Amino acid sequence: MERIPGGTDKEMRSNERIQMVATDLDGTLLNDRQQVSIQNQETLHRLKALDVLRVVATGRSYYSFNKVIPPDFPIDYLVFSTGAGIMEWPSGRLVYSRYLPAQRVEAIARLLTHARVDFMIHHAIPQNQFFDFFHFNRENHDFHRRCQVYGQLGSPGDFDQFAWYNATQILAIFPPGEGDKFTRLAAEMNGVKVIKATSPLDHRSLWMEIFPAEVSKGKAIEWICERENIHLSRTLGLGNDYNDLDLLRTTRISYVVENAAEPLRKEFTQTRSNNDHGFTQVMEKYFWRNKK
Repeated sequence: MERIPGGTDKEMRSNERIQMVATDLDGTLLNDRQQVSIQNQETLHRLKALDVLRVVATGRSYYSFNKVIPPDFPIDYLVFSTGAGIMEWPSGRLVYSRYLPAQRVEAIARLLTHARVDFMIHHAIPQNQFFDFFHFNRENHDFHRRCQVYGQLGSPGDFDQFAWYNATQILAIFPPGEGDKFTRLAAEMNGVKVIKATSPLDHRSLWMEIFPAEVSKGKAIEWICERENIHLSRTLGLGNDYNDLDLLRTTRISYVVENAAEPLRKEFTQTRSNNDHGFTQVMEKYFWRNKK
């Protein structure tokens, strides 16, 4: 049985037509080669023909999204930076953004520095591909790899001379085995949204994504639904990792791909993996197979 809050599977299929599909990107719509399969692209085009709103909700910045997705990609909205920003697609028009005020950025940075946790501060949207980084742990390979991946976009920060600014997010990276430290620090964060994610780089380290309190993929979906006059009972979501939880607990029908983190596989119904067109399997079930 799919997770369908407030109603049974039978009630959902007989009374509600899906009007919005929201999917995560990395590990869900993208395969392990960082590609969207032909099958999944064709499915997105078919959804358009049914007048279904198509939303990608990703932790990537707009800059990072553009590195793997072409400008004519068949979606209607892009939720980026875990919900801190929303764009109409394909126009790229920014319609929503949120930021952490400089004073709160400084307070969080002091907390992380005291705990000697490596972190990055990302500039406010639309320049949030740029970041300043602070590192203390030489063995934090995932942190150093991310700095290398984004090269000239990152600058080393000097805490004593740093000019604090409004920021889209703070990203702290915990090496494998520091889950308890993550949990302890997350409990000390007040007035912000703390999101847990598995590193998309080494698939082992934990990322602590710190956003304004009102930011999440789920809140972004609610905002789009209100803007498009779509009831949440007519939404379907798909994801694979911890930062998808708000999305999956917001959409009326929620699935995870086979390669999802184990706690998510226990809470939500599984479809095939991201390498086996899991997105398409779910869409076929709800939009085509039942009509045959």
